[in-house]
Amino acid sequence: MPRNSLKIQHNGRTLLRLVVLLLAPLVFVAGLASAQDGASEPAAEAGGAIAPAADEAQNPADGKSTPSDAGQQESGKDEAFDPLFEDLLEEDAHDTQVHEPAAGDPFDSKLVGSVNFAGSAQLDMLYLPTSDHARDLSLDGFTTELSLKLAADVTDSVSVEVKTCFACHGFELGSAYVDVRPIEAVRLRAGKFVPRFGDFPQRHDPANHLTSDKPLPYDMGRMVRLREWNMSVLPAPYVDNGFEANVHHNIGEHVEMDYTAFVLGGLRGGNEAMDVDFIQSRTPALYYVDNNSEPSVGGRLEALFVIMRELTVTLGGSTLYGHYDPNRALDILIVAGDFVLRLWSVTVRAEVIARRTKMALGASPEDTLQYGPGADGVYDPYSLKAGFYVEVDTPLFGDVEAVARVDGMRRHGNVLLGSPLRSVSAVLRYTFGLNYLFAADTFRLKFSGEFYDFSDFSDEVALHLGLVGAF
Repeated sequence: MPRNSLKIQHNGRTLLRLVVLLLAPLVFVAGLASAQDGASEPAAEAGGAIAPAADEAQNPADGKSTPSDAGQQESGKDEAFDPLFEDLLEEDAHDTQVHEPAAGDPFDSKLVGSVNFAGSAQLDMLYLPTSDHARDLSLDGFTTELSLKLAADVTDSVSVEVKTCFACHGFELGSAYVDVRPIEAVRLRAGKFVPRFGDFPQRHDPANHLTSDKPLPYDMGRMVRLREWNMSVLPAPYVDNGFEANVHHNIGEHVEMDYTAFVLGGLRGGNEAMDVDFIQSRTPALYYVDNNSEPSVGGRLEALFVIMRELTVTLGGSTLYGHYDPNRALDILIVAGDFVLRLWSVTVRAEVIARRTKMALGASPEDTLQYGPGADGVYDPYSLKAGFYVEVDTPLFGDVEAVARVDGMRRHGNVLLGSPLRSVSAVLRYTFGLNYLFAADTFRLKFSGEFYDFSDFSDEVALHLGLVGAF
């Protein structure tokens, strides 16, 4: 067969896979909806809890949803439909004969009225005026981030969500899970999802924060010198297969507690690795499965204090532990703590995270490592990478919002011969940005400037111009 014909067939199969990936969630929910066609009621009467498709949460201080609040609450709040979508549902309901559900039918919860489709897209331009070879330092130029999510309530206690995303790594399945609530205060989740770890990962979609990129400890591909640093402490979103249990508990009228535990496949790397290989967690070449037949375990404790209507404080702590190599000889421990203060329309966030990683030193570390053993004559097999960020965002005037952030990372530990890093390396970054909201707050124009202060490299300036839309 001619080579051009083979190439056309290959491209056709690739396009078909992308179409199937986008349509699969719609076909899935449409199949469930068709099963309920006879039990549907007009959308104006339909109710039930629906998962917030845009990952937005209610601010307990003022009852308003804001992008920076996204991901802080779970599904279970009634949300208003888009008027156009509601009209279509009502029209469909009037054109369809309504049948009473059979007694004991588990799918009599008005499924059509509990479907929510939402998403966001961001186009960002990164420019490094201080470098003539920016591509060697970062993924500069245009980058698109797309997030599409479909969520539905199957019954009053069972909901499902499927989410796909597109970025520099191509199309990925961001989530595909089932939530079960045996009682109102307990949520059980199984499938592929972002575990409840830290504050920022719960609001990682670009429409949910005011900068084009993420804080350094959670950066995934946009930081300067990302290859030398092997990206961040825990690139967000960290998506994995597993099981998660969450318990929500109110203490009086002013304190809300959340207790979360999860079991995951875990981060991945090779048997001779010096660090985690984050690409292994999101490449189909190695399959989306655990690499060492041993799960990683973790959890999160979070407390929300409603001091007054205009003032709330959230404190959280998270941890994750497991082995990341196939031989289960290299362990990894991640701990994090976060703080969020909301005073009227001003939000202050701070978070610290540290990852202790065991390195494979090999039989002759003196031949492969940059630094020798310690005073006791023993090579330290562990490295420690820690990071932090402090961020303030506030409206300025009209449709303009401002954000200021200081973040950084520090790595301590041995490195391979020829590594550009030293035994102790650090980076600090200072960011200031402005957002302009328009088109009924559906679109957001982002501008930010960043100054990088490296301990091992020359300092750099990065400029971002982004456009993000949410629906």
